[in-house]
Amino acid sequence: MKKFFSLIAFALFATWILGFILFIKYIQTLNPDDNIVKTDAIVVLTGGSQRIATAAELFKQDYAKKMFISGVGGGAKLKAMTGTDIIPEEKKFHIVLGRDAENTKENAIETAEWIKKEGFKSLLLVTAAYHMPRSLFELKKAMPDVTLIPYPVFPQALQNDNKIAFKWLFIEYNKFIAVVLWSWIRG
Repeated sequence: MKKFFSLIAFALFATWILGFILFIKYIQTLNPDDNIVKTDAIVVLTGGSQRIATAAELFKQDYAKKMFISGVGGGAKLKAMTGTDIIPEEKKFHIVLGRDAENTKENAIETAEWIKKEGFKSLLLVTAAYHMPRSLFELKKAMPDVTLIPYPVFPQALQNDNKIAFKWLFIEYNKFIAVVLWSWIRG
C-alpha cells in the first residue's frame, strides 16, 4: 500500500512538473503582435508594470472604441497610472476605471458586468504574459460569449532577472492550477 501511495505521489509531482514546463512554453509563445486586431474594447488588468501604458498606447491607436481598466485602487487617476498624458483629450471620455476588483476573479466579474452593460462582443485583454493563462480562464468563465484576444506584456524586471522570472512563473502557475482545480471541483 505504501508503494501505491508513493507511486501516486510521484505521478502527481511528475504531472505538476510537466504542466509547469508546458506553462512556461506557452508563455514563451505569446506574441502580442500575433493577435492585434480591432475589438469593441481594450481591457487592462492592473497589478503590474507596463500594462496600463501599453493598453493606453493601443487605445490611442484606435484598436478599440472604449478602454476599461479593472482593479483601479482608491482615488487613482489615469495620468498617474500611465505616468504620462499619452491619451488625447477627446478619447479620455471613453476610458472607464473599474474600482471594485482586488484580484483576478474579481477583475473577470467586474469586466463581465461592464462588457454586458456596453453590449460588447470582443475585447483585447492586456495583462502580463505570466498572468495571461489565469486571466483568460477567469474571463472566459465570466463571459463565455465574448471573444477574448490576448495582448501580453512582458515586464522588464522579468526579462532581466531569471530568479525573479522563475519566482513569478512558479507563483502564477500554482495560482492557475488552483483556479482550474477549484473550478473543476465545483463543476
